[in-house]
Amino acid sequence: ALLGFAPAPAAAQAAVVVDLANATIASRHEVVKRRPLACALLACLADAQGQVVPAEMLYRTVWGADEYHPLRHRNTLYVALKRLRQILAELCPDRQGELIETTPGGWRLVEGVAARQMK
Repeated sequence: ALLGFAPAPAAAQAAVVVDLANATIASRHEVVKRRPLACALLACLADAQGQVVPAEMLYRTVWGADEYHPLRHRNTLYVALKRLRQILAELCPDRQGELIETTPGGWRLVEGVAARQMK
């Protein structure tokens, strides 16, 4: 800016609102309805506020299960996360790259994703 150049544009912030009661996820572009698992997954990731959420916590929270057995439940969790990633890509077309980061310890929303729950 000091040399007369325009500042580089910041990465587009992805903002989504999760409504668990109505099973919808909304952005400024559109609304995805009747997706209770995706809503529950996104709410769990949003509640973590950027911290990594392990597979067991996601599974037990979203499916209300008493236990998580990686050999039996991992695929269920992976498929649900893949579908959530697809929904987020549709809702936030301005945002480049994945909005959910996979880490060795679990998953988290990437920096710049503002997800909040409707009360």
